[in-house]
Amino acid sequence: MRGVCEMRTPLYVFYDGECPLCTHTARWLQRLDWQRRLVVLSFRAPGVVTRYGLDPVRAEARLQAQISGRTLEGIAAVEAIMARLPVLWLLWPWVALARRLGIGQWLYDWVARRRWHWGARLTCAGACSRPNPSRGGETEA
Repeated sequence: MRGVCEMRTPLYVFYDGECPLCTHTARWLQRLDWQRRLVVLSFRAPGVVTRYGLDPVRAEARLQAQISGRTLEGIAAVEAIMARLPVLWLLWPWVALARRLGIGQWLYDWVARRRWHWGARLTCAGACSRPNPSRGGETEA
């Protein structure tokens, strides 16, 4: 019965608070979490990396989540989030299947490498001055 009990344990979700796309997504997740199963934190907030034992390099590359002492990242973290938000339950089996087939993590990494570009378009109309790691440090404009 570990799965049922674990669903009641809060899932700590760590996102990049400097990324417009990540910040927008984190706010969206908080709105969908009416059962309060997620604790959403920017890993860039002071003390978060130390307090939760996160690797900042890994956290910058992929979404991180923690539950019961385990750290999940990338598509595994997305799957855990979706399993806790009833509004996303119809999509959850597809994400779980994609992860198990090996294409879920590949697709997640593809999106993550381009997040600065998409984030700039979604939230600051292309005026984001943050360096874009996926383009060798060029700034978005």
